[in-house]
Amino acid sequence: MGPQSVTIEEIDRAIAARSFPPTFPPRLEARYEQDQGAYRRRRLSLAAFWFAVCYGLFLGIDARLVADVFFTSAFVHLAVMVPLGFGVALIAAHGSTPWVREGSSAALTVVSVATILWVYLISETASAAHYHYFAALPILYGNVVQRPHFSYAASASAIALALHWTALANGGLPVEVAIAAGIEFLAVVVVTLVAVFLIERELRRAYLRHLRGEITADRLSHSNDELRQLSHLDTLTGIANRRWLEAHLHEMSGRSVRAGVPLAVMMVDVDHFKGF
Repeated sequence: MGPQSVTIEEIDRAIAARSFPPTFPPRLEARYEQDQGAYRRRRLSLAAFWFAVCYGLFLGIDARLVADVFFTSAFVHLAVMVPLGFGVALIAAHGSTPWVREGSSAALTVVSVATILWVYLISETASAAHYHYFAALPILYGNVVQRPHFSYAASASAIALALHWTALANGGLPVEVAIAAGIEFLAVVVVTLVAVFLIERELRRAYLRHLRGEITADRLSHSNDELRQLSHLDTLTGIANRRWLEAHLHEMSGRSVRAGVPLAVMMVDVDHFKGF
C-alpha cells in the first residue's frame, strides 16, 4: 500500500492544534503509522526484551526482602514475567496494528506492578513492608523507556495506581506510611505521564515538520520537471525545440558511437507552415 496522501494544509492545522492526548486526524494518523510503524515495532520490542532481562535480575532483591516467599517470587519472576516480557517483545515486533503493539507494551507494565504487589501482600517478613516501593520501577521503565503512546501509558498507569492503593490499604502499614507511599507512587505516575506526553508531542511535531518539508520538496521538484519539459517544447506544435536538441545531441552522438551505427539529422523547411 502506498503512502497515505496528505496535504500541507492538513499538516499545518495539525501543527497548530493542541490536542490532548497527542493524536492526529485519521488520514494523517494513518500516514504517521505507515511512516513510523516499523520504528515503533523495533523500539517497543527491544524495550520489552530488556525489561524481561532486568526483571529476572531483580530476583536477588527478593531473596533479602521477601525470603519467606522466595520460591513463589522466583516462580513469578522466571516462569511468568520473564517469558511474558519476551512474549511482548515478539508481539510488539510483529504486531500488525497499533493497538496490539502499544497495548501489549502497556499491559506488561500493569502485570509487572500487579505481581510485585501480590508478592508484597503474601510475604509476612518485616522487610516486606519496603517491597511495595519497587512497584514504581515498572511505571518508570514503562512510561519513560518503553513509552507506548500516551493514551495507552495513561490507561496502564491509572490501573497500576488503583492496584497500588488497594495493596497499601490491605498491607497492614501504618496509615501515615501508607498515605506517604501512595503519594509517592502518584507522583511517579504523574511525572512520568507528563514526560510521555511532552516527548510524544514533540516527536509528532518533528515528524510533521519533516513531512511538510518532504511534500514541499516533492512539489518543487515536480514543478521544476514541468518547467523543464515546457522549456524543451514548442508551445505551438508541442514538438521538441532547439533547446531540447542541443541538450540531447551529445547523448545521441555518444550512443551512436557506442552502438557503431550512424547518426542522421534531417532539417526540413516547411512551406506554408501556417496551414499546419
